[in-house]
Amino acid sequence: MTAWLQAMNRFLRQCSCIGIATLLLSGPGCDRLPTDASEKPVAEASPLNATYILDGEEISLVEGRAEVEAAPGSASMRITRVWGEPEQADLSGDGQKDALLILTHSGGGSGTFYYAVAAIREAHGFRGTVGVLLGDRITPRNITIAGHRATIDYLGRAEGEAFAVTPAVPRQRIVIYDGDSGQLIGVEEDFEGEADPARMTLQMKTWVWLRTLYNDDSIHTPDQPEAFTLTFTDDERVQVTTDCNNMQGGYEVTDNRITFAQMISTRMFCEGSQEQLFAGMLENVSSYFFDSRGQLILELKYDSGSMIFR
Repeated sequence: MTAWLQAMNRFLRQCSCIGIATLLLSGPGCDRLPTDASEKPVAEASPLNATYILDGEEISLVEGRAEVEAAPGSASMRITRVWGEPEQADLSGDGQKDALLILTHSGGGSGTFYYAVAAIREAHGFRGTVGVLLGDRITPRNITIAGHRATIDYLGRAEGEAFAVTPAVPRQRIVIYDGDSGQLIGVEEDFEGEADPARMTLQMKTWVWLRTLYNDDSIHTPDQPEAFTLTFTDDERVQVTTDCNNMQGGYEVTDNRITFAQMISTRMFCEGSQEQLFAGMLENVSSYFFDSRGQLILELKYDSGSMIFR
């Protein structure tokens, strides 16, 4: 019995890194157990487990879904998920199967935004691209791919229809994978040429306000077209024209976040002016992005709406 106890003590000292229950299950030795973190299971290389960029924010999917707080401590969640199944094709032309996906993104408000993204096969998995906005609360139907060009069929709404209306107007969106930039580029119907959002800047032109779309389905448009403009300068100043006065102030950009500050205005009174409405919108701007139509989109706080400039 003494000899048996001595042998057991030597055995326990040799395998002190694990518990007795694990010893009994794993057999007489420690060589079957993982010795470092590299042996832990990892997510399968898949377009459903890639990282994409929507409106300047990185979204890392796990099994086709991501969920984060809309704001620190908020009960509302921003949920991103894959619509349907990824459409596989060799978008990059390197002989490997890539994928085109449609992502839905809701930020806690009433809007559900749809984006086209590509997942490009690389040595260690899939690299996600920046998303191309398809629309808010649309109904995707089909994806067709030919070479590096994809056509997305979906149902949308007629111009000016409220978001409460069920999408019923057949529409198409064409996107192209650009090998030079490694990104998708949207091709807008009836748009001469292609705008590459990655190359657009705030300072590139004077922006004219077209309309503001709110997530409660209301729409504000200028009574005087061409009257409301924004001109950004390289020294972080912004010049504003309205239907009554001129304004100017500063702006600050961090990634795709933008805020306006210290706005001053001339003091002419104009009956029926929309100047105060427009100024109030600018005060509530939180972020911006460019779309493939060459438009500037200023997103309002709390996912409440979007100001659209051309």
